[in-house]
Amino acid sequence: MKNITWSRLAVTLLAAASTYYLRSVLGYVGLQQLSFLLPVLFAAYLFGSVMATVAFAFTLIVVNGILWTENPQVFSSRQYFTGMFTFGLLSAVIILYSRRHEQVLSRLDESLAREKEAREEAESANRLKDQFLATLSHELRTPINVILGYLQILLDERSRNPRRALEIVHRNAQQQARLIEDVLDVSRITTGTVQLAPEEVRPGVLLRDVVESLQPAIVAKGLRLEFAPVDLDAVIVADPHRLRQVFWNLLSNAVKFTPAGGTVSARSTIVDGQLEIRIADTGRGISKDFLPHVF
Repeated sequence: MKNITWSRLAVTLLAAASTYYLRSVLGYVGLQQLSFLLPVLFAAYLFGSVMATVAFAFTLIVVNGILWTENPQVFSSRQYFTGMFTFGLLSAVIILYSRRHEQVLSRLDESLAREKEAREEAESANRLKDQFLATLSHELRTPINVILGYLQILLDERSRNPRRALEIVHRNAQQQARLIEDVLDVSRITTGTVQLAPEEVRPGVLLRDVVESLQPAIVAKGLRLEFAPVDLDAVIVADPHRLRQVFWNLLSNAVKFTPAGGTVSARSTIVDGQLEIRIADTGRGISKDFLPHVF
């Protein structure tokens, strides 16, 4: 960057110094005065307003040096002041126009950068949507396959324990219903139509019920459960359906992503009059890079 700056400065100063020779050449066609503006035009066109200002300043020095050498008396004449004023005015117009052009280009670059960023965000959103749909289809397909499989076994009368098969069907049907409800909740959140019905609830009871519902899955994976509920009589004001949904989502994910032999813990305590619930597991967890995007 420094080399480019110094090279531009050198070219600009060289163009301003060439005024001494340009005025003689242009003098033959009656355009001697134009020779003073050429370095400013040249610098503005190639390098912008800053170098155009440098060209103006250095050309002004060169012009005055020429006049001092050839005709010192001209400094006190009206013609000199008129010429300097005209030269300064025209140079100012060139520099200001060049500056305005740079501002327009800068805004254009900013607009293009914003457009590129918006396009990348849209593409990222599309990728996330595709990933979400792929995951959702998989999650929805899993319980329905289990339900259909066990129903077929029951219809064929091949089950040695029909009640156990019905329990599995019932559990997977509940899971399917919860998944569908979660999808509907996403839609409600997006449209801002989520409705809460707060009332007095016992969170300890809700947490215990969710833990009991997940007990078969915990046992099936060989997980160790650490459950330390708060006083079951503790009461808070909340939407019981949504609170149960939160507990279920957290605990079911903990069970799902914890490898066999791992530990899932659910603890609730009262700290300074506030209910605090902690759910943890020994699974792989969520990467730090993805955490800002979870919600």
